[in-house]
Amino acid sequence: MSNSLKAILVEKNIQGQTTINESECLTVQHFSYTCRRRRNDAGLPYGSTLPSYLDFTIKVTSNNNGKGLLNHMSKNEPFQYSFIFNATFTDNVLSKYEDLLLATGYIVDVEETYENFVLTDKTVNQTLIHARLLLCNITYVGNGDIASYLNVTND
Repeated sequence: MSNSLKAILVEKNIQGQTTINESECLTVQHFSYTCRRRRNDAGLPYGSTLPSYLDFTIKVTSNNNGKGLLNHMSKNEPFQYSFIFNATFTDNVLSKYEDLLLATGYIVDVEETYENFVLTDKTVNQTLIHARLLLCNITYVGNGDIASYLNVTND
C-alpha cells in the first residue's frame, strides 16, 4: 500500500477508534451506490425506501484479505463497513483521513476476478473481489462531524 490512498475499506465501524492498523485496511478499486425513494405527483416522498445496494471492488493483497466478506455473506445479520477517503498512514497506522462513509448492510453477492500479467519480466498475480451490499443505512462523516445521515430501510 502507498502512504496515501484514495479509498480504503475496513470491515467494521472505525468511528471513535484511536488506532487503525494498515493491515486491517483493504484497497478499494471502485464503489458506487444508488438510493431511491418513491414520490407522488407533488414530489413528496411516500412509502419505504426502495432496496438500495452499494457495489464495491477491493484489491486482494494477501491471502487473508476478502475472507471476511465471504464469511459475512453466509451470516444472517447486517455488518458495518467503513469506507475511508484520502487516508494517510504513519508507521502503518491511520493518522488522518478526509471523509468517512459508514455503511451497514448484508453482503448478498461476491465475485472474484483473478488476473495474471507480466511487468518487467516478473509475473504479477492480482485478485479483485467485487461485492454487493444490501444497505440498511449509510452515514457520511466529513472531518469528524456527521455531515448527513441517510436511513435506508428494506421491507
